[in-house]
Amino acid sequence: MDIIEVTQLKDLKKGEFFKLKPDSKTVYIKDEYFRKEKTFSCTYFDDISRGRYFKPDTVVYTQFEF
Repeated sequence: MDIIEVTQLKDLKKGEFFKLKPDSKTVYIKDEYFRKEKTFSCTYFDDISRGRYFKPDTVVYTQFEF
């Protein structure tokens, strides 16, 4: 059985992998923080030209196998 850790995005280090749901297939990589927008830039693991912005208090899932 896999152990998935639940944390907030702001607690991850830059470059760490995470998912938005425990059963999601989409994996993101945490990137830069933008102070003006108060969001983190995150890129898709399998397509670095795609990305999304998330608030620091977004709940994310880590410690998974993919």
